[in-house]
Amino acid sequence: MNVSKSWEEKRIVVPNGQNYKLLSPSDILMVKGEGSYSELYLQDGSRILASRNLKHFEEILSHIPYFFRTHKSYLVNLQTVVEFVKSDGGYLNIKGGLVAGISPEKVDEFWERLK
Repeated sequence: MNVSKSWEEKRIVVPNGQNYKLLSPSDILMVKGEGSYSELYLQDGSRILASRNLKHFEEILSHIPYFFRTHKSYLVNLQTVVEFVKSDGGYLNIKGGLVAGISPEKVDEFWERLK
């Protein structure tokens, strides 16, 4: 039986060394890109280093409205943003004490996406 899942129910596959983690997108606070690798920060406080670049995660999460590329190095779950700080060029405070950069040219789009 082929039952179509909504985007809220789908999970993504994250390569982690010899293993593959299956994650619900809502478990992801943010993804930080570092060259050909990305570090995923999760709701439970854990991190996963994945052998995929940030563009990969941006593409597989692009259909989920609460993910937003704030900077060349950050993809953020907008539901986990707790504060926008204008100083130092602008950055976002994320649940769990995390910080994500936001490019000046992305600020207006950030506010639009939050509406």
